[in-house]
Amino acid sequence: MSGTAPGRRARPRGRGGPGGPDDLLVVRDALLARARREAEAEAADAEERARATLDAAQAQADELVAAARTQGAADAAGALSGERARTLREARTRVLQAQRDAYDELRRRSVADVTALLDGLGPQVGSQLEREAAERLGVGAAVHAGAHGPVALAGQRRLSLEPEHLVDRALEDLGTELTGLWSP
Repeated sequence: MSGTAPGRRARPRGRGGPGGPDDLLVVRDALLARARREAEAEAADAEERARATLDAAQAQADELVAAARTQGAADAAGALSGERARTLREARTRVLQAQRDAYDELRRRSVADVTALLDGLGPQVGSQLEREAAERLGVGAAVHAGAHGPVALAGQRRLSLEPEHLVDRALEDLGTELTGLWSP
C-alpha cells in the first residue's frame, strides 16, 4: 500500500481513523457548538440592544408626553386667560351700555319734566328766562326764542335756556355725584 508508513497499516476510509467520519463528526459538533454559542451570544446581544432601544424610546415618549402636557396646560392657561379677558370686556361693555341707557333715560325724562314745568308756568317765566340769558352774556346780548326756550347771543358766545340745554348743564354740574348712580 502506498502512502502509508512502513509497519503501519492503512485504515480504510470511513472507518473511524484520522480524517474519517468520527473526526468529521467531532469537527461538525465543535462547529455546531461554536455556532450555537455565537448565535446565543448574538441573540442575547440583540435582545439587550432591543431592550435598550425600547427603554430609550419609552423614555423619549415619556418626555414627549410630559412636554405635551406642559404645553397643553400652558395653551389652556393662555386660552383661559384670553377667554377671561374677552368675558370681562363683554361684561364691561354691557355695564357701560346699561349706564349709558340709564343716563339717556334720565336725561330724556328730565327734559320732558323741565319742558312740562316751563310750559305750566306761563309766559311770565319765558320773559324771566330771556332777562336771565341777557344778564349772563352781558351788554349787547341779543335774545331770541329758540325751539323750546330763549337763546342769547353775544359775539361768539351763545347761551341757550332751552330745556335740553338746562338739563345737560345740570347733569354736567352733578359730575362725580352722577357716577354714584352706577355704584352699588
